[in-house]
Amino acid sequence: MPINNMNLTNFRVRGSRRFHSPVERLYHAYKRPHMIIARCNRCEHHISFRPNEILGMVFDEQSGGYTLLKGDICGAIKGRGACTNCGYITNLIHWPQAAYIQVTVPGGMVWAWSQDLLSALRARIGGDKVQLRRMLLGNPDLARFVNRIPKAALLTKNRARLLYKLKEFERELSK
Repeated sequence: MPINNMNLTNFRVRGSRRFHSPVERLYHAYKRPHMIIARCNRCEHHISFRPNEILGMVFDEQSGGYTLLKGDICGAIKGRGACTNCGYITNLIHWPQAAYIQVTVPGGMVWAWSQDLLSALRARIGGDKVQLRRMLLGNPDLARFVNRIPKAALLTKNRARLLYKLKEFERELSK
């Protein structure tokens, strides 16, 4: 059968790229989550922080199209949040220093925005591919987060300590 008559979309992808979902081409790839768990400046407890919405695209009058904006992950994030322990209200956090879910490993720091990302992080570091695949189906934001976990977090020598700390964070947040 000649190539021109073949349906190229029906080819099976084999190997580890079978479940890969490229999300860089999507316009919502650079959005922050709607709820961030940060650390309180007063009592070191967790704050439920809702960041202000950032624009993903800007209309370009010269070309008549839209330009994709990359969102900043690190730095000052404006929004509104309150501590669940002492009632402290904040309008600004400095990320990733304010991250409640953060673990320092010899190669750098590993953090997560929220509890959903924490469970995906545990599944990826622990090697639970079935659970990770179920979580990533239809969620490109979660896939983008998991694909950018630092290499230091995936090293065997850091795995046990990192999984222990992440499990402690899950226990604290489930109380």
